[in-house]
Amino acid sequence: MEHIELNVAGMTCGGCVSKVKKAMLDVPGVHSAEVDLTHGVARASVDNAQALQPELIQTLTAAGYPATPVGAAAGSPRTGGGCCGH
Repeated sequence: MEHIELNVAGMTCGGCVSKVKKAMLDVPGVHSAEVDLTHGVARASVDNAQALQPELIQTLTAAGYPATPVGAAAGSPRTGGGCCGH
């Protein structure tokens, strides 16, 4: 099992956390997902990190939560949107 860790922008509440976690778990090959609202980080246990990282980034970004690999330069946080419009 491999792991992916992503910075996720735009999360403001527990509803956002739930939406991000569900989006990650809906990607085939993701076995588990954890989301840390305080640090803006999502972690997933996956079959193939190299193949799934771009798909997870695309999935979260499409859901309104721009994601970047931990360690990569993060873009500006998204304002307005997310699950609750904050």
